[in-house]
Amino acid sequence: MKYTFVLPFFVVVFIQCREEVDNGNLFSRMPARLTGVDFINRLEENPEFNVLTYTYFYNGGGVAIGDVNNDGLPDIYFTANMMASHLYINKGDWKFENIAAKAGVEAAGFWNTGVVMADVNADGWLDIYVCRSAAADPDARRNLLFINNRDLTFTEQSAAYGLDDPAYSTHAAFFDYDRDGDLDLYLLNHSVPEFTNFNQAIRHLKSRTNRFYGDKLYRNDVNTDGKFTNVTSDAGIIQNVLGFGLGVAIEDYNQDGWPDVFVSNDFNEEDYYYVNQKDGTFKEELSQAFDHTSLFSMGSDASDINNDGTPDLVTMDMLPATNYRNKMAFGPDNYSKYRILLDQGFYKQSMRNMLQINNGHGQFSEVGQQAGISATDWSWAPLVADYNLDGKPDLFISNGYLRDYTNMDFLSYTVDQKLKVSPGEEIEISELIRKMPEINVPNRILIQGAHGNFTDDSTSANMFSNTLSNGAAYADLDLDGDLDLVLNNCNAVATIYRNNTREHGTGHYIELVCRGQERNPFGIGATCRIFTPQQMYYRAMYPSRGYQSSMEPAIHAGLTGNQIDSIQVIWSDGYAETFGPMAADQRVELDRGQGKALNQHPVREPHFFTLDTTHLSIAHQDDDYIDFFDHPTLPFFYSNAGPGMAVADLNGDGLEDLVLSGGKGFPTRIVYQHPGPWTSETPAVFDQDARFEDVAVAIADMNGDALPDVLVGSAVEVETDTVDHEPVRLYLQNSRHGFDKVTLPALPASNIFTLSIGDFDGNGSPDIFAGAPVKTGQYPEADQNILLMQANASFHLVEEGPLLHHPVRVSSWVDLDGDHRPELILASPWHQVEAWQWQDGWKRTGHSRIQGWWTALQIANLDDDPELEILVGNLGLNSPFKASVSEPMVLYYGDCDNNGDTDAIITSYTNGESYPFISRDDLLGQLPSLKKQFPDYASYANTNTRTLLTYLPAVQHDTIDELRSGYFDLSPEGWIFQPFPTEAQTAPVYAITTFIDAGSKSPRILLTGNVTKTRVKIGEIDANHGLLLQPSDKGWQPMPHSGLWIRGDVRSSEILQGSGQDFLIIGRNDLPVMIYRFPESSF
Repeated sequence: MKYTFVLPFFVVVFIQCREEVDNGNLFSRMPARLTGVDFINRLEENPEFNVLTYTYFYNGGGVAIGDVNNDGLPDIYFTANMMASHLYINKGDWKFENIAAKAGVEAAGFWNTGVVMADVNADGWLDIYVCRSAAADPDARRNLLFINNRDLTFTEQSAAYGLDDPAYSTHAAFFDYDRDGDLDLYLLNHSVPEFTNFNQAIRHLKSRTNRFYGDKLYRNDVNTDGKFTNVTSDAGIIQNVLGFGLGVAIEDYNQDGWPDVFVSNDFNEEDYYYVNQKDGTFKEELSQAFDHTSLFSMGSDASDINNDGTPDLVTMDMLPATNYRNKMAFGPDNYSKYRILLDQGFYKQSMRNMLQINNGHGQFSEVGQQAGISATDWSWAPLVADYNLDGKPDLFISNGYLRDYTNMDFLSYTVDQKLKVSPGEEIEISELIRKMPEINVPNRILIQGAHGNFTDDSTSANMFSNTLSNGAAYADLDLDGDLDLVLNNCNAVATIYRNNTREHGTGHYIELVCRGQERNPFGIGATCRIFTPQQMYYRAMYPSRGYQSSMEPAIHAGLTGNQIDSIQVIWSDGYAETFGPMAADQRVELDRGQGKALNQHPVREPHFFTLDTTHLSIAHQDDDYIDFFDHPTLPFFYSNAGPGMAVADLNGDGLEDLVLSGGKGFPTRIVYQHPGPWTSETPAVFDQDARFEDVAVAIADMNGDALPDVLVGSAVEVETDTVDHEPVRLYLQNSRHGFDKVTLPALPASNIFTLSIGDFDGNGSPDIFAGAPVKTGQYPEADQNILLMQANASFHLVEEGPLLHHPVRVSSWVDLDGDHRPELILASPWHQVEAWQWQDGWKRTGHSRIQGWWTALQIANLDDDPELEILVGNLGLNSPFKASVSEPMVLYYGDCDNNGDTDAIITSYTNGESYPFISRDDLLGQLPSLKKQFPDYASYANTNTRTLLTYLPAVQHDTIDELRSGYFDLSPEGWIFQPFPTEAQTAPVYAITTFIDAGSKSPRILLTGNVTKTRVKIGEIDANHGLLLQPSDKGWQPMPHSGLWIRGDVRSSEILQGSGQDFLIIGRNDLPVMIYRFPESSF
């Protein structure tokens, strides 16, 4: 182990540099006249070869950084698409010299893309592997391998090593996938334009292969056969014609000691997640591990972003960051196309950057919108690293595209007019290309702050200059301890950013150079766990990162302190050892075999819940109604509100049973618990009512015979369903444990979502409240709630009162203040949470000061005081919508075009200004009369909410100023909102369950939800896989090792008590019910 302490800075040189480029910013742009780095990736279009003939014409080139001459200074290689590539030797003092020509590595010709520095022949010197694409002639596309001659010259030997692949290659990654001690190669390739279109996205193309388009895996057999062997098919790598690989991220995602592969695919084909099977093969498991991915996936990076010891994943896309660019890029929200893709076997994808947080077992929750990284425009290379050395990884993103063929005005008018030529007339391609607008947007540096949120610090970091940047790499170019950045730009001089953190006297770090085994001298694939008194940091040595680029083969970590207790290294073949203790703020060489051997016997913590698959398999079923076809401005489906569930001992055997509501066309059912297998039954009267969309269930003894009865509430999907609709149905249990349907008074055809049973008027008989959040077909107009008062064994409908036309999504009947007069608690999106009490009529006795997108309600005592708390589920923070008191979401609605239908428009704030959320096409689809005001996309893109309202007469509005889930403390000063922790805000919460843990005797809160039936522009919000909260001195915190992995739209959860064993029941819309066992009886 070698220690190298680094001086704070080279005094004379940095004083000179500061005079020119350092203004106290995080980064300083180093001018080419100072560094000598004058590389330009110059692109020249012509009628035969341009972005219309080659889709990836402007995808740019890559960057590789590494010490090719072993002098201790990182050198830089740039690939050029249409000219010679450059190799710059680092001379120190921020001086570089291009030696590509005399070194023999110009790779002149056509068309260089990604580049990797790796020691392919294991001689201790870095070689250079260059990928190629675009050329029609396969021989002109053969990738190049420059073997280092150790004298600043290289020899091209790709054919000798079997790596002269002629595919359309984007990038490559060297790694030891079979753990035999040498470096294998994953080759990332892409298909051609004919397979980019939607009409090509049909199932049979997934099995159509082409050796030039699909990715490749090469096994290193140099020791035995003298070259690499193509093992793609045998290893299980997909080779179909739909793959457009733009990023590859190698990591041990499931932490089993074997490297896995994540591939980012452009266009319709989903990304690939290859899990290493430890036998030379991989298994593609994207759908098992990820809920959704980026649509036009570009570059990617894997790193432990939240410092929990497991690798997370970032993928790039092209969602604009500003309202103007957003409105110029989006046409109609084509949900039909999205459904067709899913039906054809493609996976769920959305056009935005994704941050996939590893849940510790190789399964992920996507939180990019909550973290603030989802919209950064046309983005290429994400590079995760701690740039400001505060112990929290940050994110750099390269941006830009020379021709914006997504611009809707260009597509709808310029292209459309050019395509309408007369017979025999030629389209002037050059003119068409010139009219394409550019996407000149700044690169981004996103600094991680508290709670995993990122803040765009591009301006103060001195990066707010518009370039067209593609490949990018980081390294400590000046050996001062912080990471500098190098960018490959289109038609502009390459950019070098010097990091000023250490010069400013802030931050701590450690840089680790891993000296590995004989056939892997640079320790590629080594993982390091760095233990400090404050934090453990996980880092892995996989240089290929971002986009078409590779980093210096060294591990770098920012730290919060200046001392390291130990470093645990696991080498690529599984050998483990520890080094340290040591001081921080240095570059350290870790030599394999020089540490203390480590016996790996990880202790797995027991899970709180255990999935139960033995008692019953039962599913909620729903019809395939698509809300957006009838209600084009809804943000989410309203029709997927079920299943509702309720539990009680229905048959008197001492075991609780379950009632599960059925969707339209499927009956509500009863699950009877038995000591052995459970049974599912459908009473005849339930089956006769299967035509209803049942979403709410309640159980109570409604007639005083000591037998539990069943109450069911039904929603209305479409307005035609109001004919013969029965919003509330009561089934009384008879002495034979069968059920008889009771005739209720004539009821309004309301859209019922919630039921509450209680003795509202104190006469000793239970009454019924049925709440409706919205009138079907007239969103967000309130429907009529139903209040049935019982007296003398009969019900009568209350037809007047303040509660009848109050939107209600969820409700609960409880005595809040202990005065023996229960309150009815109500909540609904766009409204306050309220408490109502019967006092010779209904009176509001309390309410929240905030308005949310309320979707769940539970009453519990969370502490030792006598007061109850009101727990509420909300939309969360992981969506494109943001809301606060100063910048609320607003819903404007009314019959704007006098056609008898309610028009609804949601607005929210972006960069300090309120704008309508929907696109121009969707707005005009609802209000065609506005086409005169918005003749093109630019006119709408420039329109804020104030201007839009001048065209919408007599609209009403509701607001939302809080989107977090949490609970209300009921204090004398009012209802005080306490939000749940960050982890609880990753998705909408639709079900809340509380219980007392038998072991600790303290309360637990279970939050479940998600919404997957959303507008395409919004995408699935489904990062909640079951969050179990426990109290701590820091408030409510996630309970580790909960054992929960719940996917889909959860709409209900219940605890089912058994004989010595309790069960958690999870009701998911149109999916099987999930059953978990508690560790022991908790009640």
